Amino acid sequence: MLLTYEFLLLYIDNESGKFVGTMTGHGASMALLADLLREGRVSIAEEKLRVIDDSPTGEWILDEGLALIKTAKDDELKTVLRHMAAGWTPLRKRLVEEFVAKGVLREDERRILFIFPKACWPTANPSSEEATRSRLRRILIAHREPSTDDLALISAVRSCHLLEQFIPKENMEEAKERMRELTEDLPVYQAMKKIKDENAAAAAIAASVATTTAIIPTIIN
Repeated sequence: MLLTYEFLLLYIDNESGKFVGTMTGHGASMALLADLLREGRVSIAEEKLRVIDDSPTGEWILDEGLALIKTAKDDELKTVLRHMAAGWTPLRKRLVEEFVAKGVLREDERRILFIFPKACWPTANPSSEEATRSRLRRILIAHREPSTDDLALISAVRSCHLLEQFIPKENMEEAKERMRELTEDLPVYQAMKKIKDENAAAAAIAASVATTTAIIPTIIN
């Protein structure tokens, strides 16, 4: 199974069918990049991403990933991740529809404030997803040696705060520490950290401007 598929199933809550986690478009893009790296379609060096082979892959999601990469404004890894994340939602919609057709998820409806209907996708067949969760638990709790693919998936999980989806509370701190050890120096995770830092800085500036704008009329009056 592609890492992109595994990641999507991890951030859909089994029972409620809701999307959970934060910045999951970025996490999905991390998984998609890892799939393309595995296929030898892209390379990463010195925080730059280069397309090596853009011929059809036989997997539509990989082809769409390549198309997104090629339309990014530059080849800096964090720029490509941002651009891929911005284009993730229609890809997610298509993947969810495929999982429903295959019987992995089922389409349902929940109510917001008991009034407004909203689509959700609870798990119909948990076997594939549970295999992923069990594998990650063995790595993060039992300290099994991870593969390159495992590291990529764990990086995406860490970036999007998805541990609670499959790690018991009593093992949470241990799993977090193990996750930090495994992913901290990975190039894609470092790029994601830069994106988060830039977002936090932009939010702080926006908050400061808003506060100043609110205070100035009071001072003048």
